[in-house]
Amino acid sequence: METIRSVTNTISEAASSAFQSSYDVARKGFGEGTNEHVSRARPSYPAESLQNIHKSLSPTALSRPEGLNIIELGSGTGLFSRILLAPPSSEYPTWNIHSLYAVEPSEGMRTQWTKKYDGLVESGDFDPGRVVNGGEVQTLNGGFTDLSGLKSRLRERGEEEQWADLVVMAQAWHWAHPDYDAAIKEIASIMKPDGVLVFIWNNENRDPPYPQDLRTFEMSLEAGTPQQHRGLWEATFEAPSYTANFREERGDRNIVHWKSVHDDRKRIDRVLSKSYVASRSETEKEDIIAKIKEIQTTDDGKEWIDREAGTYYQPWWTLVVAMHRK
Repeated sequence: METIRSVTNTISEAASSAFQSSYDVARKGFGEGTNEHVSRARPSYPAESLQNIHKSLSPTALSRPEGLNIIELGSGTGLFSRILLAPPSSEYPTWNIHSLYAVEPSEGMRTQWTKKYDGLVESGDFDPGRVVNGGEVQTLNGGFTDLSGLKSRLRERGEEEQWADLVVMAQAWHWAHPDYDAAIKEIASIMKPDGVLVFIWNNENRDPPYPQDLRTFEMSLEAGTPQQHRGLWEATFEAPSYTANFREERGDRNIVHWKSVHDDRKRIDRVLSKSYVASRSETEKEDIIAKIKEIQTTDDGKEWIDREAGTYYQPWWTLVVAMHRK
């Protein structure tokens, strides 16, 4: 534990000036050239969670011949967008889509989103002509409190401003802190009545047998950022713009437990993909990697798949919070 403290103190002191606000951390951590770990390390989302989101949509929206209007805010490299456009298996729902806009403030993330989308089309896994019914799929610059770029695009296409059937934020809403009221007001302005707002997060199950030294070290790196597990985002439901625009008192909630195949390299990549780590210097990252490797050598609580190959199960729980526009 003493080693953990010394590494943590060194990193925290060196990084303190970098963490002026959660927005600065997210923007720097997810900037150009920092997104390889995100694409490689972030897990997908379980089919059951996607089914629950699909079921939350109104029968009117689901039966509309031209399809759904979907916005993903804080879309990152497009992991969730791609699940909607090209479901990975028959267990996932099929989405009849008119248009999908992925809104993201990081230029680096938008670049990766476009590359991944182009790859999906080139591979034949996604046929825009078959899935998108006369609309479009693209990524746009914007943030939780500023959807002016999206609104401008909708006006260019002659669309009404209250346009969205579904607004989803995957692994993102906690970055709205502390501007929940302004963000909800802006989001509500582009939603249809009875449209659905969804927050979804994948969470590593860090209870034992997950190595508790690693859990302590990982949490020490957060440097005060408003991570989802801290629950600061629950202030959303106290915001005047939320109570004025949405029906559920605190959202309809569903949790799905599942497991992914992991190895030690993927665990390191997962930590490096965090914005508050990605924004650090290369020297700091090397120190972090060394500490994780040290902890992993003493980790004997893994649920092994193949010990020789180094693969084991990582448990997760995925939270979906669905809210309906008044």
